[in-house]
Amino acid sequence: LEEFSRYAEKHPEIDRQIDERTARMAKLGNVIIDGRIAAWMAEDADLKILLTVPVEVRVRRIAKRERRSYRDVLKETVEREKSEAMRFKKFYGIDINDYSSFDIVFNTEHFSKGETLKLLELAVGFIVKKGKE
Repeated sequence: LEEFSRYAEKHPEIDRQIDERTARMAKLGNVIIDGRIAAWMAEDADLKILLTVPVEVRVRRIAKRERRSYRDVLKETVEREKSEAMRFKKFYGIDINDYSSFDIVFNTEHFSKGETLKLLELAVGFIVKKGKE
């Protein structure tokens, strides 16, 4: 991902192609879209959820999953996120640290994958129920 981020810095058409496709998919409706700027690409979404976790926890999880050193993953993660923040600000004027576009911001630090899924299902269930009323 780090290498891709560096490449994308010099080739903005990559981000634009991905983002245009995301926006087209969002307009179809009844979809779940995941991505760093999906909330901005799918402005009319019924529900925008941001899953977040402190960088230390995120890096620890990635390092464990990929069986890599914490230090290497931390370096790559910080560089990639810096690159993404710069690109999205430059290309779209988006501040990815501004969470005001999201309906729910959920810190998953103290939740298992299963617990996180249950909470997300509950939130989506409320939206689906409201849509049927």
